[in-house]
Amino acid sequence: SAHTTDFAQALRDAGLRVTPQRLALLAILMDSADHPNADELLARARALDDSVSLATVYRMVERRGAAPEVSSSF
Repeated sequence: SAHTTDFAQALRDAGLRVTPQRLALLAILMDSADHPNADELLARARALDDSVSLATVYRMVERRGAAPEVSSSF
C-alpha cells in the first residue's frame, strides 16, 4: 500500500533497513495519539509481532531526528 511505501521511504531516509519489525514500529508511532516511551512501544509492537526487539526500538528512537515521521512521533 502507499502507506507502507511511505513508511519504507521514511526508514530509508533515516538510514535504517526496511524490516517488518521497523514497519510495525513506525505504523504504531504514526497511529498513536500519545507519545509512547520505548517500553510502551515495545509492548505495542510485540502485540503485533513478537519478534520485535528492544534493540530495534532503541535504534528507531536514536534515528528519530533523521525522519520527520519518526521525530514527530516522539
